[in-house]
Formats: sequence, C-alpha cells, structure tokens
Amino acid sequence: MNGRLVTQIGWILLISAFWLSVLAGFLYVPYAVQWFNRKQQSISIFIWSDVIDSRTIKEFEQQTGVRVFVNYHESNDELLTKLRFSHGEGYDLFMPSHYMIKTMVRDELIKKIDKTKLEFWYDLDPKLLGLEDDPGNEYTIPFIWDVYGLCIDKRFFADKPFEPSWRMLFDPPISYRVGMTDEPREITDIASLYLYGDMKDFNDKRRKEIANLLIKQKRFVEAYTDLMSDFLLTSGACPVVLAPSYTMHRAKKQVPWAAFVLPREGTVMAVESIVIAAKTEKEALVYQFINFLFKSAAIKTMYERYGYLTSFKPVLDTLNLDYIDMKQLSGPYAKKIALIRPLIPRHELFEFWLSIKAH
Repeated sequence: MNGRLVTQIGWILLISAFWLSVLAGFLYVPYAVQWFNRKQQSISIFIWSDVIDSRTIKEFEQQTGVRVFVNYHESNDELLTKLRFSHGEGYDLFMPSHYMIKTMVRDELIKKIDKTKLEFWYDLDPKLLGLEDDPGNEYTIPFIWDVYGLCIDKRFFADKPFEPSWRMLFDPPISYRVGMTDEPREITDIASLYLYGDMKDFNDKRRKEIANLLIKQKRFVEAYTDLMSDFLLTSGACPVVLAPSYTMHRAKKQVPWAAFVLPREGTVMAVESIVIAAKTEKEALVYQFINFLFKSAAIKTMYERYGYLTSFKPVLDTLNLDYIDMKQLSGPYAKKIALIRPLIPRHELFEFWLSIKAH
C-alpha cells in the first residue's frame, strides 16, 4: 500500500514538473529565441499585429541576410506587462504608444536613440516631434499616427439630422445603434471633450458625470471593439462608429458610402513610436532595420494595407488620403487635436472601465 502511494506521489510530482516546465518555456520564449540566435544575424521585435507588413520584413531579410523574429501585442498594457515580466530581455525593438514612454523610461526598458544613425530624421513631420512624453525625442522615433473621429453611414443620414459633434455618439437626436472602441483612455478623453471641452484630470465630480454619461450610452451601444469597428459600419449595424482614422481606410475599400467626420469639439490622436530595447546587444542591426522601415516603398506598402498615417513627410504628401481631410487636420482645427492621455492612474482607469461595462 505504501509503495503504491509513493508511486502515485512520484507520478504527480513528475506531471507537475512537466507542466511547470511548459509554462516556464512559454513565458521565456522570447528570451530563449534571443539566446539561441545571439551569434547569428538576427533581431527580435515586439510590435502591433497590424502595422508592419510581412512582405516588408521578408524583403529586409532577403536584402540584408538579417533574420527578424516578430512578436505581436494587441495592447500597450500587454506590451508593458510582458516586458516587466521578462525585464526587457529577449527583445531588440518595441513599438509603444506615446503615453507609455515615460513609464518605459522609468522602468529602464528602453535606451536613448542615436539620431546620427537615422537616415530619415530631418524628413519627419515636425508636429510629431517634441511631444510632451519625450520632449527631446531622446528615446522615441515617431512612426505612425492617427486621429479619432466619427465613422458614419452617409446613406442613413441622407434624410436625417446630423451634427459634426460627439453628441451623435453620446446623445443622438434620433434612435440608432453606435459602435465604440474598447480603449478606456480614448473613451474617457473623448467623453471629457464632449462634456467639458477639455481633458483635465478627473476630479470626483467629473468622474461621476463621465460615468453617468457612459452608463446612459450603453443602452444603444452595439459593441465595444477595435478589431471589428469597420465591420460595424460596413455591415449596416451602426450608422455611427467611434474609431481611429485608419478604420475608415479599411471601410472605404468595402463600401462607397462611408465617411469620416472630425467633431467640432475637437478630438484625440495617437502616435506609435519605435523605441530600442535597453538590453539589446544588436544596435547596428536595429538601426539597419529602422532605416529600412522608413524607405518609401515600405511606407507605401504599410499604408496601402493598413491605412496608417506616416510620420515621413515626403511620402505622406504623396498618398491618396481620400478618407480624411488633411487640410482640416493642418488648418485651424489642428489646435483642437490633443494627444491621448490617461486622465487617471492606470490601475484606477481599468477599475473605472470595468465598473462601467459591468453596470
């Protein structure tokens, strides 16, 4: 009996050890990849899943002989969590949004860039340089940007009242369904613009008023989504959808009646930057890759597939941006465009958002 018990315990310990090994292997895959490929010409990047076209990476590999190992993240918070867990090991390049930079600098996850190694620096759009999260661009290379607006069904509003206002999203004058992003920073920023005309930090009064606005809105929200925002519009499910400008690029490929409207109250924009991992030992290869990403052909391929606005002025000025009024963006309205910023601390923001969705 005792022998059988010992055998059973042994098997339990063996199985437990196996699954712990599998879990550890999964968590440390990026580090393992970096270690096994340290001696070969390779880099490991951690980027958004829909930014750099696979054809661009393959072309870089063919031209340079440098292998690119790609890891994807779907949110800034996923990126930060994984980097903190691995202490930034196993990666050479990241792509965070502007509002994550201060945190990454504080956590010593990224290093200063050497602008003398960048072939394109003086062709970057000046309005994307010197942003408040990295005033001297010591750590960041702005890569792509987009603005939020109202994606609308022009057919639906052909004989119905329409205002170029966030009211169409939060307090529509007629009955219809709306689509929303699932990003709490963007939602709270835009709600603040709608209610107060600014994006000041939350106080108790503002927090309650914005919560009431979002709870009241829930009764006509079709879905909170980012991946399916263009589908909500093109399927006819929602005549109004809150989404970034690149969503309209996808929608216009499918239907001719989609339009992108910038609300009169103002809007928010996001800038996705390229940053270099603090612990990389492959800076020369990283700069080689970055310079390749800013080649005209690579940027045009990215735009044609995904619709992101580029920071590289010589190419931006040549793109057929039929879904967005660039003159409006660069005119007086430009003063109404603010960078997305967290109005409350990160952990409180997600508690706030969960309480809204659970209501």
